[in-house]
Amino acid sequence: MKELAHLPSAPVLASTLTSATCHGRRREAATPHCRIQRGGGGVDVAAGRDCWGAAYSSMWVTRRGRREGRRWRQLSRERREEKNRSGDRDGQFNGKEQRVGSWARMDDVDAELDVLERTIDNVSANPNKLKLPLLKLITGNFSEELRIGDGGCGVVYKSPENETLSFVFTDELRGLEWHTRYQIIKGICEGLNHLHKEKQIIHMDLKPDNILLDEHMVPKITDFGVSRFDDKSQTMTADHLLSMGYCAPEYLHHGRRSAKSDIYSLGVIILELVTGSKENRSMTKVLRRWKHRWNKSAMDTTSGYKQVAASLDLAQKYMQMDPADRPNIWDLLSELNKLDTANNVRISGVPEYSELEDMIGIEPLEMRLPIELNKEISCSIELTNDTDDYFAFRISTTSLRPYCVLQDKDIVPPRSKYSVIIVLKALDNVPPHNYRKDEFSVQSTRVNKSFTALDIAGVMFNEDHGKAVDKVNVMIFLDAP
Repeated sequence: MKELAHLPSAPVLASTLTSATCHGRRREAATPHCRIQRGGGGVDVAAGRDCWGAAYSSMWVTRRGRREGRRWRQLSRERREEKNRSGDRDGQFNGKEQRVGSWARMDDVDAELDVLERTIDNVSANPNKLKLPLLKLITGNFSEELRIGDGGCGVVYKSPENETLSFVFTDELRGLEWHTRYQIIKGICEGLNHLHKEKQIIHMDLKPDNILLDEHMVPKITDFGVSRFDDKSQTMTADHLLSMGYCAPEYLHHGRRSAKSDIYSLGVIILELVTGSKENRSMTKVLRRWKHRWNKSAMDTTSGYKQVAASLDLAQKYMQMDPADRPNIWDLLSELNKLDTANNVRISGVPEYSELEDMIGIEPLEMRLPIELNKEISCSIELTNDTDDYFAFRISTTSLRPYCVLQDKDIVPPRSKYSVIIVLKALDNVPPHNYRKDEFSVQSTRVNKSFTALDIAGVMFNEDHGKAVDKVNVMIFLDAP
């Protein structure tokens, strides 16, 4: 199944189908027809129930979606002609297409697609019902493989060629390169600007699971199940839904919504894109980690350094507790555009690139261990100190498996390497598929030359009095035999 819309540019919105499937059951909140809201180059078909008893909550169709609709309509005509030639009246699709069944005639699907396209193209079109056969067709018969998860008002389906933003979140030391992350940030901002400025629509559920990435890593904002036209910060009803961690505090605690609620959510998303975490760490620490990664790859970091610093600075502004202190999305885009064109942008409190101290290098950051029942297995990580300072480190894990870290704390002298062995004692059974990942934390900090392993204590790794403490997570994945 192809996606309903593949957007040519970031400001245009993606197409999704949100279905709160009842499959023959009544739903109290359902209404006998669709309510259609316009904006973003499409329509939002909200909260309706057709004669088949299926409740569906939201579909946002873009211009590409209309082209896909025409493709499906042509497909239905070809299948109908083939069916007439063969005498087959069961309405079967072959290959990737889904079986619709004798109760869902091909001409019914064809008519539904015509109605859908006329509704999109005609601003004055009246609301119409969408039949269950059409919903089954464009969701691959409500395929679990195409299901993203629960949206604001139902189940969200997507194209298998796309993945959500949450799948690409990693920390500064691994995963997507900075220039890719920065383009994603700009793309999300452009899409939100299209919603707020051009369509006066508040998304109200902006989060990584509602942002799809295409094969070129172009972001598409999806799932408008709880979206509202901007009506000057009105209060939501008692049944409003929340996405914890991304929901603005005024909406979480008081149910008040405005365009500034989306800005708060955007700030959290940008923070995760830059650091891989919602944790609000110091800018110096984040910049040191990016510098360490760039040093290893010998990349030109002049523009990247200021982009990281500016993105963190803007995220802080977006996440102000008072909505009045958050900027508008068009002001944010203006800041990003200035950053791309200006040569000497200075951000208060940000050190020069050359002033940042390096950190200990750790390789590898991820390892795969093949499980051998009733046999001890081991792996090693290497700590590299390319500075002229001494570093103390300690390694720990919260895993319940019988791991043993040989030399879990010690001193790494200047310009040297240190190998740490991690041993997993014999297992008598294979752990479940969703319980095969373990995380080890490697903490390090600069110390005096006189320090020894016996002097290392946990209090040394508290970030008090401006002391730099680095924490790097190493992942171990266990592979079944």
